[in-house]
Amino acid sequence: MASVRLTDAEISAQIPAAVARASRSRRTKSYAESARYDRRSRALCVRLTNGVVLSIPVLLLPELATATDAELARVDVGPAGLGIHWRRLDVDLSVAGLARVVLGARVLMQAAGAAGGRVRSESKAKAARENGRKGGRPKAAV
Repeated sequence: MASVRLTDAEISAQIPAAVARASRSRRTKSYAESARYDRRSRALCVRLTNGVVLSIPVLLLPELATATDAELARVDVGPAGLGIHWRRLDVDLSVAGLARVVLGARVLMQAAGAAGGRVRSESKAKAARENGRKGGRPKAAV
C-alpha cells in the first residue's frame, strides 16, 4: 500500500469535518465521562455520557486486584472517553472491556447480533429478494 502524505493545508481542511463527526459520535454513542474508586465497596465506578454508571468490583479486574486503595483512587478517564487509566499502576482498561466484565461477553455478542440484524440496507434487501425467488431462506446445516 502506498503511503499518502498530506500537506498541512489538507490536514487543516479536514479538521472541521472530523470535529463534526466526533460531535455526532458523542451524541449517539456512550463514552466514559468520569471514573472514581469507591473504597467502601472496593469498586470502580464509571459514569458514561448516557447517564449509565458501571460499578465493577476490583476483584473482577485481575490487573487491579492487588492494588491499594490509594493507588486505585488515582484513576483518570482517557481523552477520548474510551478507556480508564492508572498512571502509577501502568494499567489501561477499555470501557468496552469493563462492559464485558459487567454484562458478560455472551450478552454483549447477542445484543450486537440483534442490532446488526435490524440494519436495513440495499444489499440485505437484495439478498432477501434472491432468497425469496429460491424458495426462502436456506435451511441451516445440521
